Amino acid sequence: SPLLRPVSMALISVSMLAMAILATDLSYVTLVALTVAAGFGSGAFITTNNTVLLSALPPSERGFSGGMLETTRQLGHTIAVALVAAVVAVVLNGADGVNASPRMYLEAFRSACFVVAGVSAAGVVVASLGVSRRAGAVQAPQTAVVAGARSPD
Repeated sequence: SPLLRPVSMALISVSMLAMAILATDLSYVTLVALTVAAGFGSGAFITTNNTVLLSALPPSERGFSGGMLETTRQLGHTIAVALVAAVVAVVLNGADGVNASPRMYLEAFRSACFVVAGVSAAGVVVASLGVSRRAGAVQAPQTAVVAGARSPD
């Protein structure tokens, strides 16, 4: 379904938003449940996104494109870690790091979760682009026939 990508990305965003809202009252059980939900959304998004993108390409381009998808994903992870660390540093800027209270760390966690929820909400918008016009136009991928090529029987 063309809705799999935006819905799975929305699951990530909602999970992170819930973590942000509940940050100061978050139990371990709730944290694990929300993390599992975000992980499920991430896994569903990655699988669906790779399938949609790679099946739109001719077989000869899929290896390179799969590598580029993974390279892009790893770059995104790197940027995300730096962004979250920067948010935590800004929130903890009032403390010298040694004397920061547990409450300040919870506020830093809350702020970081809000940032991640916002970024993934932007991902929902991007993943939703063209869903309505594609909803009725989903087709099986077509492979190109190369002149002179022999069949793989």
